[in-house]
Amino acid sequence: MLQSRQGLAYTYCNDRPAPLCSWSFWLFNRSKKVWFRLEGQAVGGPIEPRFAYRGREILYGNGRRAGALPGAGSGECSAAQPPIRWGKLLGNGWGQGPGGTNYYLSIWTRWSWLHPAWCHPERFEMFF
Repeated sequence: MLQSRQGLAYTYCNDRPAPLCSWSFWLFNRSKKVWFRLEGQAVGGPIEPRFAYRGREILYGNGRRAGALPGAGSGECSAAQPPIRWGKLLGNGWGQGPGGTNYYLSIWTRWSWLHPAWCHPERFEMFF
């Protein structure tokens, strides 16, 4: 059974906490991360995460995916919604983020210019 977590915070490339609702942070910082809190997982242990933005699965490269995500529902990906395609592999991994968060997704800069999520890390969701 897949578990999911919503994004909780953003950081700059050096893992320094970023202000929420900062338009300049969102548009003008090349590297940023959205952070999730995974409890009950072996920190540093292997997981195969999948990510979504506003209920749409994020795919990379040729659309490769690791397995099926949940069906339609509150906060879950829906097969009726087209996936978001990123041109390269999703950067993600364990770390120490703000507020006790411990897993991150690197956000692709060009993609962030087209999606106004600067106030809303919760628009990102992680499935594992």
